[in-house]
Amino acid sequence: MTIKEIEALSGMSRANIRYYETEGFLSPERRENGYRDYSEEDLETLKRIKLLRLLGVSLADIKAAKDGSLPLEELMTRRLAGIAGERTALSQSEAVCRELREAQVRYEDLDAQRYLDELSRRPGGAPDLPREDAEPKVTSPIRRFLARWMDLTVYSLLWDILLTAVFRVNISQRSGGSEVLAGIIAVLMMLFLEPLLLRVFGTTLGKWVLGLSVTDREEERLSYPAGLLRTWNVFLYGLGLNIPIVHLYRLWKSYKACDQGETLPWEEDSALRLREGKVLLRVGSFVAACLVLIGGLSLGLAAAQRPPHRGEITVAEFCENYNYLAAYYDPETASFLNQDGSWKEPEGTMVISLDGVGLSQPELHFTEDGSGRMTGVTISFRAEGDTFFVVPTTVRILATLAFAQAQPGVGLLDRDAVNAVIDRIQSNPTESFQETVHGVEISSKSSFVGYSGDSGTFITPLEGTDTYLFTMDYTMTLADAG
Repeated sequence: MTIKEIEALSGMSRANIRYYETEGFLSPERRENGYRDYSEEDLETLKRIKLLRLLGVSLADIKAAKDGSLPLEELMTRRLAGIAGERTALSQSEAVCRELREAQVRYEDLDAQRYLDELSRRPGGAPDLPREDAEPKVTSPIRRFLARWMDLTVYSLLWDILLTAVFRVNISQRSGGSEVLAGIIAVLMMLFLEPLLLRVFGTTLGKWVLGLSVTDREEERLSYPAGLLRTWNVFLYGLGLNIPIVHLYRLWKSYKACDQGETLPWEEDSALRLREGKVLLRVGSFVAACLVLIGGLSLGLAAAQRPPHRGEITVAEFCENYNYLAAYYDPETASFLNQDGSWKEPEGTMVISLDGVGLSQPELHFTEDGSGRMTGVTISFRAEGDTFFVVPTTVRILATLAFAQAQPGVGLLDRDAVNAVIDRIQSNPTESFQETVHGVEISSKSSFVGYSGDSGTFITPLEGTDTYLFTMDYTMTLADAG
């Protein structure tokens, strides 16, 4: 039978039937069209549930009776005992009501304690206040999860800004270990900053965006130690110490507990409060805050990518610029310069680079004026023989950044012109061209005989050729030096 038919026959609403189905009382089959097909047995189950629920039996006891672990006779004995207790409680409540009516006392003269004492003498003591008289507990597990995610995102961005702007770390080349360390640092920042934010503002950025705040039981802001204990318990019980499998398990357990209105381990001495309204303002503020942080991260990246020596630099300072940028962009395989522009001998394990033939490197020739200011550099590369090689691109790119980007007046974000040259080098490594960037005249000249340059970076020898010669001169000269 259809859901509409079983509604009519059982006298239950569709919402009731769906709920009992999710609780495992019903398992209707599916028709070819995907609709549920309820059986006569399902109908009898619903009628039994309806009867027992109207008699005040809990769903847990009905399940026990259904699976045979609690005989119906014993279940009815329990319920009769419960009804007897309820009858006694109602009789006592009735007696107190009559006494109050006959005493004809006014509300302001009511001696409540006397009658509370009478009610407390009933079996089981005085009853609890109705649940609806209490402020509803904030559950909203999805909202709380999103607030936590927002906060951790902010802490991660703050750490990235610190890495780039202060420590000049290339975060785009972080290893797996560095990623793990970044996650640990974000948690440490959470443990330090969140208690401070709860103490000062009663909320965090993520919580504020989603209308959440935290107080103690007296509705006062948490002290720093109380906030620290709460945040630590969130990390321990809610996030599972960020241990991968444990983390997912604890998130799931916390979600279930929160959804069912249970008190979570970090809520013993605090209360979460929810304020609706001003949603657009809060979301807009969060987006603005993230944009500010992302902007700060972008500025930090730009600062980290600048050469350390700027202005009128010497050859030694150019070499230091080059080495800094090589370590920043290519710390594993880059070659480094001595103070005079010669190449350093590799230390430790030798790394054979394809940026040139074998271990050969381009030669650097410098020009200076009378004051020792570097006015230009030429990077010369020559290859002979019937073997393939790779055109040196990394050296030219790093040298361009070390020299052109170091010129006076080049701003923090002035990278478009240099990036255009870098793109040109990368897209066609053997192209000859001339450009002027930040007052630096750049000339790239290449010629080759016996080689095919159609493969871009890779230069391969042609068959049946007697002469093999490749030359490249990449020159940068200050425009005012001539």
